[in-house]
Amino acid sequence: MAVKLLPSVFPKKARHCVNLLARLSSVPCAVDFGILQETHQGSSSSSGYESNVKSLRNNLVPDNLIWVLRSTPDIETSVRIFRWAALQKIFQHTAGTYCVMALKLGLAGNVREMEVLCQNMIKDECPGAEDVLVSLVETFVEHRRVNVAIRVLVSMIAGNFRPSILLFNAILGSLVAEKGDLKDVLFVYKEMVKACRVPTVDTLNYLLEALFEAGWVDSALDQYRRMNKKGCHPNSRTFEVVIGNLIMMDCANEAVPILKDMLELGVQMDSRFYTLVVPHFCKENNLAEGMRLFESMKAAKFVPDITIYATLIHHLCSKFLVVEANRLLQEMINNGVMPSDDILEDMVIGLCRLGKISQAIDLLEDKKVLATSPHNALISGCCNAGEFFLAKQLLEKIMCESAIADCGSWNILVRWLSQHCNLKQALQVLGNMIVTSLVPDSSTVSALVIGYCKLGKYDDATKLFDRFYANFFVLDSLSYSELIRGLCEVGKYSKATEIFCCMSMRKHSLESSSFNMLIKGVFDEGGIHEAKEILSLAADCGVHYNDETYSVLLNCLSETPKYQLVLLAQIVINGFDISSDAYAILIRGIFHTSVRVNEAALLFNLMVAERAIPESECLLDLLSLFACRSQLHMISSSIDMLLYDLVLNSDMYSLLINGLWKEGYVCKARELLDLMLERGWIPDASTHGLFIGPTSIQETDCRNFQIDNSIVQDNISSILAEGLERI
Repeated sequence: MAVKLLPSVFPKKARHCVNLLARLSSVPCAVDFGILQETHQGSSSSSGYESNVKSLRNNLVPDNLIWVLRSTPDIETSVRIFRWAALQKIFQHTAGTYCVMALKLGLAGNVREMEVLCQNMIKDECPGAEDVLVSLVETFVEHRRVNVAIRVLVSMIAGNFRPSILLFNAILGSLVAEKGDLKDVLFVYKEMVKACRVPTVDTLNYLLEALFEAGWVDSALDQYRRMNKKGCHPNSRTFEVVIGNLIMMDCANEAVPILKDMLELGVQMDSRFYTLVVPHFCKENNLAEGMRLFESMKAAKFVPDITIYATLIHHLCSKFLVVEANRLLQEMINNGVMPSDDILEDMVIGLCRLGKISQAIDLLEDKKVLATSPHNALISGCCNAGEFFLAKQLLEKIMCESAIADCGSWNILVRWLSQHCNLKQALQVLGNMIVTSLVPDSSTVSALVIGYCKLGKYDDATKLFDRFYANFFVLDSLSYSELIRGLCEVGKYSKATEIFCCMSMRKHSLESSSFNMLIKGVFDEGGIHEAKEILSLAADCGVHYNDETYSVLLNCLSETPKYQLVLLAQIVINGFDISSDAYAILIRGIFHTSVRVNEAALLFNLMVAERAIPESECLLDLLSLFACRSQLHMISSSIDMLLYDLVLNSDMYSLLINGLWKEGYVCKARELLDLMLERGWIPDASTHGLFIGPTSIQETDCRNFQIDNSIVQDNISSILAEGLERI
């Protein structure tokens, strides 16, 4: 008798791997997987077990046992019946009975027991065992029990069966679809090698997909390059996996040579691939490859959709390639794809940037555009080109002809006038807007605030803010920063703080430079406690700290070194590099409040090692601090690095020579003098005095470096004489 599997068990998407009916035609009993009852794990029913055994006792044949096992709902009763049958002398389990029991165990999650059952079936050399094992693998894969399917596969290979490559591909495909662990994919691949099966292109595609999913980009690219050595040639799915994943992982540059391979091989991709990849290449600033793919797409007789056209036109316009963008615009219209408002807006912006305002006007008139955004782009383009009166005429025209102008259309004029210190005319335009029954919005208020700030009328700007803030209006980032900056410049930190608190309560962030001015003023006027409240609000609303911010904070905390160290830790934790200004502030703070000069030396050495060298005046000041404490020798290695980088000027040389001499490092001081003179700089009077004084020649112990006194005397005398002559 043959095992017959209902076609409904395997959907069409899984049936392409194998022909189950043909494979199982030789198995000696009938098993219908499709009508297996749902398996329950729980306490076994003694009455159910007894009644089933009683029905089988005088009629124990494989078909009857299969029917009983299939109709028994709980797993423990099924196992007891299966074991009872195995103990009967007149009965021997077949591949069919093993199959039903293994299937129930596997679906119930009893993987170990199922695996033992498969091994016993192989050991018993049941006819049709291989076909049954294959059907089990496929059924478990279909029911998303891939881990169970893998254990069946392992049992097959251990039993010297050689599953087909299609079976391996079915498991790999399921693992990849379910985002399984890479280790499981690699395990199945190794089992395939163990079974002496050669991978197909589908096998390698699954492997590539798993490697990319795990983030192993280099390994995936290596596998791609080795495909030919494995007798496989990339197909459309290969390129979809490799190029698609590289694009999604922001590795567009690595995708370019793969794309070249695809085009050279003439592999035909589907339209979905182009829709995914073309926009990403453009966004990665690789417009050339995007256009290349676009031409390949058209050569394959695919009609690009509006997404591709919109992306290409946008990036062409942003690169001032308006002629090419206009060609695509006409092409898409000819293909029956109507341009969206965004596309027309990009075209207008591109034309206006090139000064082709008349062409932009013609474009909107020819296309009979009634949308607001392209017209607003045209008005904005006119203003940016200094054509305010033309912009005003265009606004009046569209108001008369189509009434499509909105508040944003008027705001463009108001903002441009405000930014150019023409607040009076801006207010007139605002009056005209109100006459048309349009109500000012947050953008209108923001524009007027900028106008007041440009004229230094900060009181009027704050009154306007207070008036409209009560109506839940908020300023945009530019006007907000401009207002805070202006208030800080005139010393009105209290009002600036009040506005900052209001905006922060509504989660609006402040631009870094304005925040730096605010926090410095708050520190100076209110001290650390008020500043702490500002910092807390800044953290809540997402103010971005930069190097200058941390320098300001460190400087404000100069009287409290312990807070400086806490802030320093925060700088490091947040991934910021410590700037030269920050180093300088920390070093000065240590010298000002502490006798632990070694900490200052540690910071100075770290500053130089990281090449965070401050400007000359600041560096001279830091070196002076060490010289005053007679601690220049503690930064000797950093001094050598500064000498090598040619950072030191004549004042620094003189300072170092004097300081090191006084600290007893006479040899080092003389070396610096030689270097200074080689650069053509003349030592100052104090440095002269060191070397021509009565004791200078006698100090010949340069830390185990012996110098002939007469030679030194002659060299120094001649050098100083030459220098004095220049004076």
